[in-house]
Amino acid sequence: MTDAARTVEVHLTNSTNVDPSVRSAVADGNNSVWIAGEQPDSGQVVKQWDSVVWGVFTPAAADAASATVSLAGEGNSAIDISLTNPPNGTSAVTASSNDEIQATVTQLDGVDDHAVWQVVLSLRR
Repeated sequence: MTDAARTVEVHLTNSTNVDPSVRSAVADGNNSVWIAGEQPDSGQVVKQWDSVVWGVFTPAAADAASATVSLAGEGNSAIDISLTNPPNGTSAVTASSNDEIQATVTQLDGVDDHAVWQVVLSLRR
């Protein structure tokens, strides 16, 4: 990752009593690449009370680092987590909730081209 012009990472914490799994994970920017050791794998389980780090980068200063991870498990729909850090350096992470699981997003750190976010999953009941 030494050639990264822009990065965005998400620390996902599962504060539920269920074990969601990765349904899909796509680095979807023009030149976006998963950071070594931070790539979610299809079928990967995020166990109760565990945390994982997923991150994506782009080596091209004119491109956005972006990715989408979809989690399946409890609830009537998937939990979709989108990561992006565009050329202007204003990063964002969004996460959808469903009828059973609440996703809460907070920025932990980040300056311009390198951003770190946290997503905490908790049960609505």
